[in-house]
Amino acid sequence: MSNTKSAGGRPSKARVAEINQNIILATLRAYADHGGELNVQDVAQAAGVSKQAIYRRWPSKLELIIDAVETGMDMFLSYFADDLPASPIEALKVLARRLYDGDRVFATRFALSMDAHGAVEPQLRERFDDWERRSIAPIVAAVESLHMACGLPDHSVAEKAQLIIDLFNGAGLRVSLKRSTSDEERGRVFDTTWEYARRMLLA
Repeated sequence: MSNTKSAGGRPSKARVAEINQNIILATLRAYADHGGELNVQDVAQAAGVSKQAIYRRWPSKLELIIDAVETGMDMFLSYFADDLPASPIEALKVLARRLYDGDRVFATRFALSMDAHGAVEPQLRERFDDWERRSIAPIVAAVESLHMACGLPDHSVAEKAQLIIDLFNGAGLRVSLKRSTSDEERGRVFDTTWEYARRMLLA
């Protein structure tokens, strides 16, 4: 078991990192549910710390939310865009599957919270737009690579990338809402959706 206290009686670096991660994760969950109206006391309770401990790290709720979303985006991208195949079409299939297999219910609630919060906090709108661009960048890059490899026109790259996102977010959400869906059925839905997407990508 690792020590939670340093020699001077303060929490160890590992413990501080663990506390910060717990706060960030609790903030992301609360933000998905409540958007900018999240209660910092509820975040503190979920993270197992005091409200004062949060405000010692983040001077305001807004700064906590910004840091949490930024950290969450980094965590998402480290998984989403990691270790992709060299083939653009295979890379797109992996990205599509990762979208499809993600927690689409949480992702949908989170995106709606961001949109609503950005509408009342104009200073956040630019940040949210940047986070959205970062989240879709791996798909855009893979579609661009596919177009270069196949000699396809560039004008439809953005349209195809958005279609991939909409297709697999939507399919993943529908399957997630059917709680009794078997792994076999999930696989069939993905395969059917991917075959349609593959033909669209190569057109």
